[in-house]
Amino acid sequence: MGEALVDIAIEPRHSSDRDRLTKALARVADDDPDCRVRIDVESGQVVVSGQDEHHLVGLIERLKAAGVEMNLGTPQVAYRETITRRVERDYFHRKQSHGGSEFARILFRIEPGNGPQFIAAVAEGNLPAAYILGVQTGVASVMGSGPVIGFPLVGVRFTLLDGGYHDVDSSVLAFEIAGRAGFREAIERAGPRVLEPIMWLEALVPQAVVGDVIGDLNSRRGGIERTEAQGSDCLVVAVVPLATMFGYTSSLRAISSGAGRHTMRFSHYAEVPTGVDPDDRFRPAMAMRA
Repeated sequence: MGEALVDIAIEPRHSSDRDRLTKALARVADDDPDCRVRIDVESGQVVVSGQDEHHLVGLIERLKAAGVEMNLGTPQVAYRETITRRVERDYFHRKQSHGGSEFARILFRIEPGNGPQFIAAVAEGNLPAAYILGVQTGVASVMGSGPVIGFPLVGVRFTLLDGGYHDVDSSVLAFEIAGRAGFREAIERAGPRVLEPIMWLEALVPQAVVGDVIGDLNSRRGGIERTEAQGSDCLVVAVVPLATMFGYTSSLRAISSGAGRHTMRFSHYAEVPTGVDPDDRFRPAMAMRA
């Protein structure tokens, strides 16, 4: 399955179409393994995800063909978040209430890294297994929503080093709360960054418009990998942020008088460069997550 890189929020235009939309979405998702359908836990909206703008347009057309009238949001890039520094914390969760007291202590480290997101390195007997599982549950709940713009965290490793508990005041829930709150605090200190999907683009265009095509890609923060003459045409190969590529098909058609064509596939995630107002970069994505 390909990477789901573009999201769009969908809702039925009429409440009576809700069941029909649900069934149509299920059919489309079954037929296309690269289509993702989920319910946003914060907004309650149905969110459909595809590999790129072209893929998303095809999915929407299939839903419309099923006879469902829909309200559509604006397509948005599926950003990711990560950290850039290693942080170690000794976190205490204490709470006093009329119903009793809560206590949990966790010593942990977070750092950039791939592989398992959660590692339990606690000496045997220091923490009950159920409390370790509580910490893991709390950590997992944070992985799905980073601190910058609320998109999933990637490339982050959480290692539980040690902990402490009270025979009466400790519980699985207390350790889940400690894992969640401690992890959030640590992320804020670990240099969180936003990552954006970078696409590998190949455009075949007439030689006469190569300069204009390259100039257009440069304006989209693209980096030209190479150009290659192919008869009267030229192959332009570039890496370009997906966020800048909405409407590129129409742009290329206009530049090349309809003679140019292109393919695009996911390459990798990269840190969004500094120097641009975060509100301008992420307001649409943040609105979709709100």
